[in-house]
Amino acid sequence: MVIPIPFTRAQRRHFVTLVLIAAGILLPLCLCALAAPPLFRLIMLTLWLTGLASTLPPQPWRRLRLGVGLALLLLALHLLLDSTLPGLIAAAPAKSPAASLHGDAALIGRQLAAGRHELLRFARGLAGLLWPSTAILALALLIAGALTALRPRLHRALLRRAPNRMLTQRAWLLRELPHRFGGWIRDESLRSLLMGSFWALGTWLLGYTHPAAAGLFMALAAPTPFWGPLFAAGLTLFFARDLHHLPLQAGGAAIVFAVAWLTAHLLLPPRPAYSRSRTLLWALAGYAAAGTGGFFIAAPLLAAVRQTAAALSPPARSEHAGRALDGPVPG
Repeated sequence: MVIPIPFTRAQRRHFVTLVLIAAGILLPLCLCALAAPPLFRLIMLTLWLTGLASTLPPQPWRRLRLGVGLALLLLALHLLLDSTLPGLIAAAPAKSPAASLHGDAALIGRQLAAGRHELLRFARGLAGLLWPSTAILALALLIAGALTALRPRLHRALLRRAPNRMLTQRAWLLRELPHRFGGWIRDESLRSLLMGSFWALGTWLLGYTHPAAAGLFMALAAPTPFWGPLFAAGLTLFFARDLHHLPLQAGGAAIVFAVAWLTAHLLLPPRPAYSRSRTLLWALAGYAAAGTGGFFIAAPLLAAVRQTAAALSPPARSEHAGRALDGPVPG
């Protein structure tokens, strides 16, 4: 018989801190997404750029050169995708032969058509949230640049206002938090771009009806360790051309998925050692609460909260947590 061990006061405080951090990250973003999508896009893009800027090299000329290159790349992606992505997602799919079939085949065909319609509606809304207008993109770049430029002065001001007994911990926080989040945002952004591009190209070559939507789902699911890409690959089957091509396209998709997965893991650094069972539970809880979008949000939120909690720990505990976070995923 297993005797339950009650939580200590430190463990309860740590758990409450994690819950408050998660609520503080998720609730404002959900309210902004519901009330003002342009403001939501501005906040997300600003947070992303600010985190990414913390990973730039310390030399001013190299930082300026890479920052200008990043801004130009984002502007080019916006000008290209803002006009083409909604059109590619909304393209009319090929007619399904389900009307001329009978029995189970007709039922499967109708289910595929209904699922495709729901996914396309979600993808169109998602594309509207991801790609802001040019004015909002320019304002986000301006705000992110200002925050990046003010960071050293902000550090000095916080250190001057901290008591002597907190100077070591405050210096640790100011050093570790941008470093951890910057590295996480950089690696996950590259992983999303790489896997989404491979998946869109592969599904286009295989003849799927909406490769742009499939690539968007894969890019959005890539930050969810292990389970997210599998979920996105399963959703892609709804974009199969028809029932006759479904087995061949599913087999080809498995090969493309293996190539994209191996390429991302060989070219990019290993992920922190997160528990796959806990990641799946969070993803399923997000799916139960908010559907497909909740699945894509819940597990990356768990990763962000865990890195925040590790960075907010005292130095002795942070060094131990950092060694645990830096280890590769087994298998």
